[in-house]
Amino acid sequence: MYRTMIIAAIAVFILSLSIFAQQPRLSPQERVKALTERLSLTKDQAAQIEQIYVKAQDQMKQMNTEGKPDRSAMRKMMQDTQTQVTNVLDDKQKVEFQKMQDERKKGTRNSPPDNKTNNKAGTQTNQKKD
Repeated sequence: MYRTMIIAAIAVFILSLSIFAQQPRLSPQERVKALTERLSLTKDQAAQIEQIYVKAQDQMKQMNTEGKPDRSAMRKMMQDTQTQVTNVLDDKQKVEFQKMQDERKKGTRNSPPDNKTNNKAGTQTNQKKD
């Protein structure tokens, strides 16, 4: 009886870890809303970028349903998506968009585990010790 309770407790713990490890992804509409607020997108730009994100989301879903996704193909698709978004922006917006990308990359690599960021495993990676 005691052993069964311990096994059940461990199973619940592992299940809860897997649930919290999954990062919620923003919908294309939420991503466009965030970009609109930060970059002051026009309605035309917002519509174009939303189409780009919807297409990318569909491609990502397809890659994930075809079995184990190819990371290099996913990375290339994400880079292509960013390039397409950049092509819609004006010069001032491109600079700010690049800053956003740099902040995102820096945040996922250098944040401590207790900081609520997109660091999947909650581990420190590439962090310099002073």
